[in-house]
Amino acid sequence: MFGLFNRSKNTVKNPKILLASIGTDDETLFAADREIYQSHFSDITEHRAASVSDFFEFIRGKTFDIVHLFVEVKANGTIHDASGYEFLENLSQAETKLVLFASDNSGDSYIAFYPKANAKNIKPMNAVMTLDRKGDLFPKFFKSLFSFMASGDTMPQAWVKLAPQNPNIEHNTPETIFSAGFGAVKFVP
Repeated sequence: MFGLFNRSKNTVKNPKILLASIGTDDETLFAADREIYQSHFSDITEHRAASVSDFFEFIRGKTFDIVHLFVEVKANGTIHDASGYEFLENLSQAETKLVLFASDNSGDSYIAFYPKANAKNIKPMNAVMTLDRKGDLFPKFFKSLFSFMASGDTMPQAWVKLAPQNPNIEHNTPETIFSAGFGAVKFVP
């Protein structure tokens, strides 16, 4: 556990970022979330996929360290017709270290989405699952998070600075779930 807060051996310089949507195209959200990364990083690709198969075809053979995704995760845990296992397997092949689900989805949908056990062919990755963006709080929070990482903090360190894990402290942040499956990664310019 303490390895999550130590200086990271998992430093990604000039991360390749994919800002994508599957079956939705809200330019207002794209514009707001694009600004999260533009202050520090230049390798940002955008893709609007009509279907999950279009998304898989787009990422095939490419590497994206961060996948920032606008998508509906259905109550049964699927994205369109793809299972969570299939989806995460494709992200693993793209060497993804962080998947950020930027659309509001229910906690139960995310629980159904994630495979129950460590699945073969799925590499560890950090995941952020959004329950409620709370408007402008979402881009503000993540812009600060990536600023802390660009300054040298690991993702868990930056997260705790912005949202201390204390039930007695109220946060003015989006409602999210953070899973540090990849661990103490940091993304730096």
